[in-house]
This record gives sequence, C-alpha cells and structure tokens, in this order.
Amino acid sequence: MSGAHPASTGEIFLSLPKCLQIPQWRTRELFRRVCDIFAGLMGATIWLKQGAQGMTDCERYLYVPLHDPEAYIITVHELSHWYFGSNMLARDIFVDDYTARLTLRFKLAGSPIVTQPAFEEQFKELTRFLINIFDDHRCSALWGRIYPGDDATLRQRWQRLDRDRIASGEANTQFFDYALCVSAGLGDEVVDPRAEFLAIRPVLEDGFRKVETVDFEGCLIVVRQTMDRILNVLLDQLEEQQKAIQNPFPS
Repeated sequence: MSGAHPASTGEIFLSLPKCLQIPQWRTRELFRRVCDIFAGLMGATIWLKQGAQGMTDCERYLYVPLHDPEAYIITVHELSHWYFGSNMLARDIFVDDYTARLTLRFKLAGSPIVTQPAFEEQFKELTRFLINIFDDHRCSALWGRIYPGDDATLRQRWQRLDRDRIASGEANTQFFDYALCVSAGLGDEVVDPRAEFLAIRPVLEDGFRKVETVDFEGCLIVVRQTMDRILNVLLDQLEEQQKAIQNPFPS
C-alpha cells in the first residue's frame, strides 16, 4: 500500500453513481432541496452551512464541504443523524457521567493513570470519539435499510478515506484511525497494527454489529459496554506483560 496515492477530485467524481455525476451547481441545488424535505418532515429549521467536513448539532446547523464532489452523500448522512435521533446533549451527559465513574474506579484501584496530566479530558475525548464512530455506523446501517444505494456510496467513500489511513501507516499506530478502519470492514487490510489493537478488534466488531439496529440510547449503551470490555482486555494484557517481565523463564 505504500505506493498508493489519495484519489483526485476527478477520480472521486467518476466513482460516483451516474445520477450524481452532475454539475456542481445542480449538486448544491439537490442537497439544499433534500435539507428542505427533511426540515419539513421533522418540523425543524435546518441551516446548511459551508464546513471543512460533515458535521451537525442535530438541532439547527448542518455543516458540509459544499465544493466536495461527494457533498450530496455527506449531506444525506448528516441528515440521517437527525432522522434517527442522534442527540448531542445526551452524548455529552453520558461522556461526563462515564468519565466520572471510570475515574473513581481507577482511583479506588490505586491506578497511577488518573494522576497523568489532563487524564479526564483525554478520556472524555476518547469516549466522545467512540460515540461518534458508533453513531455514524448506526445511522449508516439504518439508512441503508431504506436506501441501500446511499449506504453503498457512503461506505465506498469511507473505505477510500480509510485506505489512505492504512497507506500512511496511521491505522497501525493510532487508535482512532484503526477503529475507523474496523468500522468500515477493513480490519484485515491493516497489516501491522499494535498488539493491543489486535486484542480489542473482536470487541469493536461485536459492538459495531450490535449498534446497527438500535436507537441513540441503545447506541450509548453499546458504547459503554464496548468501552468496559476494551478496558478489561487492555488490563488483562497489561497484567500478562507484567507477569512475563517478573518471570521471563517460567518452569
């Protein structure tokens, strides 16, 4: 994969379904119309804004890179978060509560990890990131039950971006990038991941399967279960490593 190069805008355009290989002004007209349809269905006001990447607060704003050849696919995916009940306030409450409980657990266990600078903020960032990945996976799977073509095109986009992460080597060393690759079904293509990534891959894959048929509350439950299992796997692995150091020549 080392010789791979990111796809050009033209290559991305030609990879789209024929119905989306249209002039940019028509594409922008199309996803503005889609936003109006969703707004009417949900009785909401949706402000479509230019953004560096797809993002929404599921209350008022929707950010899309309007000049991206895949802007329509990005727009529909972000709108699926509205349709399937993603809730940023519930997410943030969950992150605060889960972090507080895990921090207390580590303190009671006498773990030195809680004394590291900015531990709580870093753990919140990790948890928030996992929720976003699992919720993206959830909404994509649910939307795919209604419009399989949209889901196939979105997954094609995700796999292309994730293969760039694999080619750069980031998926071997960065947990965020590795988790994205597993979500996209590319776990086998990450050729030299860290040992702990291999250990938690089955946990991630099980969580992604479970989240495909649940609502947002169910998504948070799956994330909590997945995080607990990941921590247990990593702690077990650390314990085995410490035993090996203490007794390098077992009888």
